[in-house]
Amino acid sequence: MRRLCLTGIIVTTFLVKTIISNSAYVGNFNNGTVSIFNTTTDTVTGVVSDPYGSINSADFIAIAPNGLAAYVVNRFNNTISIIDTIANTVIGVMSSVHFNGIYAIYITPDGKKMYATNVGNNTISIINLATNTVTGLINDIIHPFQGPYYMALNCDGTTAYVGNYTDKSVAIVNVTTDTVTGLVSDLGNTFNGPFALNITPSGAELYVGNYDNGTISIVNVFTNQVVGLVQDPLSSFGFISYIVSFGSAAYVDNFFGSNTISVINIPTNIVVDIISNPSFDAIYYLAVSATPKGTKIYVPSYFSSTVAIIDAATNSVKGFVLDPINTFNGTYSIAIMPSPQPPTSLVGVQVANIFLTQTDIINKISWDAPNSGPAPVSYKIYRDVTLSDLAGTVSASGILQFEDHNRQSNKSYTYYIVTIDQFSSSSFPGIVTVAPIVRS
Repeated sequence: MRRLCLTGIIVTTFLVKTIISNSAYVGNFNNGTVSIFNTTTDTVTGVVSDPYGSINSADFIAIAPNGLAAYVVNRFNNTISIIDTIANTVIGVMSSVHFNGIYAIYITPDGKKMYATNVGNNTISIINLATNTVTGLINDIIHPFQGPYYMALNCDGTTAYVGNYTDKSVAIVNVTTDTVTGLVSDLGNTFNGPFALNITPSGAELYVGNYDNGTISIVNVFTNQVVGLVQDPLSSFGFISYIVSFGSAAYVDNFFGSNTISVINIPTNIVVDIISNPSFDAIYYLAVSATPKGTKIYVPSYFSSTVAIIDAATNSVKGFVLDPINTFNGTYSIAIMPSPQPPTSLVGVQVANIFLTQTDIINKISWDAPNSGPAPVSYKIYRDVTLSDLAGTVSASGILQFEDHNRQSNKSYTYYIVTIDQFSSSSFPGIVTVAPIVRS
């Protein structure tokens, strides 16, 4: 069964500490700080405390799989600051002789290790997150890295892809063995400065942004072959710097020159829209926040020191993150704490309890906890797609099943089950249809 990729995916156990799931972190390149803002109110609430004085550029930010830590790349001194997301304080600094021009960091879904791309020596550092120490390097002799700026992990975290900017190739890494197993087949020679990488939400395709010629190659991750290019009838692509995706859309940062965001319809692999705004100047990263209340794309712009908010429903800028305490200073990197994820493995069956005077038709529903996102507190079961007809609530600490009594016979029912976290944030619904009893 194919596992879908989810934006902001993390793997969790039950969290006994308080994690604010609607928080986001913005790295300020100019003064070496990290701002914190609330994604519900889109307002800055403070700055990460850094008693070590370790953050000096905030080039890249990644959130730990259990949500308890954030990691900040400091490229100028080749270190990684560790933020306790409970206290929003730097609690340690990772350094290693193997760090050399760290560009980006990636955490495996099991939360056990992190990869750091080193463009200074063309290697990838392997970091044990239990000890926050470097345990080795990936550096293949047959297929050596050449300009490894960005990576992408497939949905189950078994394979990583590394763009080799200089030699126009994409390496394939076995995450279990930390070895390069080969290169993506590109018979049409589409790779040209492969830079930004993104696995689409279905988990079936890898988008490879070619910085040098403004194209995006499409890789089938099951065959590891390039199957074509994204069509851009709007001639929107510029210097492709970063790509994010959610649902059926991908958003492409065109960086310097055009300073626009291209919107790709993933099912057709065609650019369908261009988003622009006077605030867009030097956009290095994008981030997506998706909740049942709507999807937003956050766009930090370096020179204007702003974070624009794009409404995914209209593909237009609807406003900016408010910064009443004036913390933004060269807004550069961004990372968002994950939202609750839907329950998994939903099953529904209809049964009948027959009594002397009546028959009780019961719809029995069961499910498993989500395999990512903040720890659930409860689940709400609705009978309608608008999530207004609440059938009941089930505690996440008990048996994950629900019975809806006194239903009609010879009728199918569809239920919508949402995950609720400790902040009353809700996931997108998991959907299950209960078929009527088949009577012989």
